[in-house]
Amino acid sequence: MSKNKHKLDEHKHLALEYQQVNENFRKLMDIRFKLLSYVPIFGGLAIFLLSFLGLNPEIQVTAVSNQQHMLFVAGLSMLGFITMLGIIFYDQRNSEQYNALIHRAKYLEEMFRSYNSPGARRKRPFGGQFLERPPRSKNMFGMSVGHDNGLALIYGTVLGAWFFPFLMGLLQWGIGIGLLNAHFFTADRSEFIVSLATAVAIFLAIRKFIELDKNDAQAWRRAGKQAIFVLVEKTEDGFKAYSPQFPDIEQTAATKGEVEKAIRKQLTEKRHQLESKGCEIKPRELDGLYV
Repeated sequence: MSKNKHKLDEHKHLALEYQQVNENFRKLMDIRFKLLSYVPIFGGLAIFLLSFLGLNPEIQVTAVSNQQHMLFVAGLSMLGFITMLGIIFYDQRNSEQYNALIHRAKYLEEMFRSYNSPGARRKRPFGGQFLERPPRSKNMFGMSVGHDNGLALIYGTVLGAWFFPFLMGLLQWGIGIGLLNAHFFTADRSEFIVSLATAVAIFLAIRKFIELDKNDAQAWRRAGKQAIFVLVEKTEDGFKAYSPQFPDIEQTAATKGEVEKAIRKQLTEKRHQLESKGCEIKPRELDGLYV
């Protein structure tokens, strides 16, 4: 009776934690949605105004006041760049917490041992909204369609675009004070150089964000490959090895080495059993032996 009560209390505790994980997950999604809603709008407006000031044909860079004006444009653009970079740092940390919550939610769903949904695109030993998240299957312009790539395109473009008025203002300021050759840096050539540099900056920013998200995703996938883990406890008669996720995985032996050998054999049999059902389980996922 006490054992059943302990299991019931444990299930309630896990259910409460699962509810909190879902709430935190929704909060992070809401924060990201707000960033996506407001940052491009205000960022785009600021970039348009700064670019207009920097490219205004009525501005003569030979005037001292206009030189100060160009320096002001460059400085204000740099402030916008730094502010946008800070927002991106915040969102990158948000993504780490987002992935951590998904990882924890998957583990809790395994502990609940729910059945798979009929027709689920990703079949696993157990079901759940996080365990059954469909794999990526869409591609556009050579890129897989996903949240991380979408964010990389948005933030990389906005961050790179702040570079345009900064460089244009700095370039015209340098021409005005004589640091740069005005005959070489004509209006058309200056616009071409700044546009090319901005395009390169946008490309590098997008590439870097995709790389960061890819590395983070790979780290969590490696962590998630410990789909079944085993605990080894010392008992009065020797040692006991068991899996909290699968009640049928349990072995006892007189020595620690014997119980580990026996449980590994049972894990291998379990792997074949799961693979025969079409579950996405690899051998290394069942080799995690935690003592």
